[in-house]
Amino acid sequence: MTLFERIDLFCRRAVLDPLNRPRVLRWPPFLALAAIVGSYILLVSAEGHFAPWRLAQGIALYVGGSVAAALMRQMGPRLSPTQGRPLDERELTIQARASAWSGRTLSVSAMVGCFYMAYADWFHLWRPSTPLDWVFLGFILQSCSLLLPTLIASWIQPRPSADDED
Repeated sequence: MTLFERIDLFCRRAVLDPLNRPRVLRWPPFLALAAIVGSYILLVSAEGHFAPWRLAQGIALYVGGSVAAALMRQMGPRLSPTQGRPLDERELTIQARASAWSGRTLSVSAMVGCFYMAYADWFHLWRPSTPLDWVFLGFILQSCSLLLPTLIASWIQPRPSADDED
C-alpha cells in the first residue's frame, strides 16, 4: 500500500471524505466578502495618525476573510478539475458562467473605481492617498477574485433539495 493510498484510507475512516464533496455555499461567501471589505476600511481608516490596534485588527480580518475565501473555493462548487476527476459538462458550464460574471464584476468595479478616483477630489470625497492604501486595495481585489467565482457559482446552481443527505 502506497503512502497516498494510506492517506486516502485514513480520510475515509476519519470521516473527512464528506468534507471533500462539493456543495452549494450561498451565504458564507458574503460573510467572507464582508470581512475582506471591512478589513480594507479598517486598514485605511487611520489616515493621518498611526493606530497599531486598528492595523492589527484590519490585518487579522483580512487574513481571516482570505483564508475563508480559499477554503470556500475548495469546499464549494467544483470550479477546477481534480487529479482523478475532470469537470463534466454541467460543471464546465457553471465554471465558465461564474468566471465570466466574476471577471465582468471585477472589471466594471475597476472602471467605476477609475471614474471615482478621477472625480473624488472634485466632490471632496475620500480616495486612497498613500502607497500602502493602494497596496491594500490590490490585496482586496486579489482576494475578491478568488471568492467571486465561488459566490456566483453557488447562486447559479439550483437550490439543493431537502431530501439530499449531508
